[in-house]
Amino acid sequence: MGQTEASRQVLLLQGEIVACSHFISRLANNANMYWSKDKCKESIEAFNEDRHNFEYFLQVYVHAMEKRNVDLLQTSTRRFLDDFPQKCMYLEMCLLPSFYILILEGLLTNFDRESQPVHTVELLCLLGHEKRKVTKPIADFYFVHGNNTNLDKSFEHYGEALAMMEKLGVGGHKESILTLKNYGLCHQRKGNYQEAINFLAKANLVSEIELEDVHKWKVMIETQLALLYLNVGRVEEAKLFMKKGLEMCHRLGQSIDQLRLANRADIKIFSKSLSRDN
Repeated sequence: MGQTEASRQVLLLQGEIVACSHFISRLANNANMYWSKDKCKESIEAFNEDRHNFEYFLQVYVHAMEKRNVDLLQTSTRRFLDDFPQKCMYLEMCLLPSFYILILEGLLTNFDRESQPVHTVELLCLLGHEKRKVTKPIADFYFVHGNNTNLDKSFEHYGEALAMMEKLGVGGHKESILTLKNYGLCHQRKGNYQEAINFLAKANLVSEIELEDVHKWKVMIETQLALLYLNVGRVEEAKLFMKKGLEMCHRLGQSIDQLRLANRADIKIFSKSLSRDN
């Protein structure tokens, strides 16, 4: 009886692995479809039609990684990890934020950081971004009530991502720009204004070297630096960077609203004061 039960459990496990491989491969296909022309809606609908299975087997996949059973999922794993950030961005569109973060954290915990350093950095950046998004609308509440858990998590992920980027030799590459900017914003929220300036200034320097002459990221960084300088009383530097950011926006042929910058309300107030000064 015991042997029969053991055999049954083995068969069930094998069946679950086969099903997991199938759904992870389908998930990879859906994600690739999402990024192809005019297929966004079809891709999301395909996920929603089988949402329960996709969500269940994502958890099975993370559990298989934990048990080091991913050799049984080699083909689907390769497809899932190919263009990995795009796969995760697709998951962000499909999953509830809390479940999406849970999956990212599970993947991060179980990735081999020695053999998969690039994917580890990608996960750290994605998690840092998610934690910062959670923190942003309730940051004041956390500061007032002394609960900085989400901000601390965001701070930790961005710091670790930057450390790994330096180790991989890409600390001054294009890939580091938004992480530097976001880490600077975390420092700003913690009241570490000089550190915030340092990281935003580095993001600005890397963007000048790595990006095209006219780029949305430059507007984001320059206007944020301007607001930060204004916050610490360095008014002339604030004016200089705000003018640069607004000029870049004009060269892009878009308004601050069209760029959908998170700090656009503060930018508008500052730009009005610049207009009055002129």
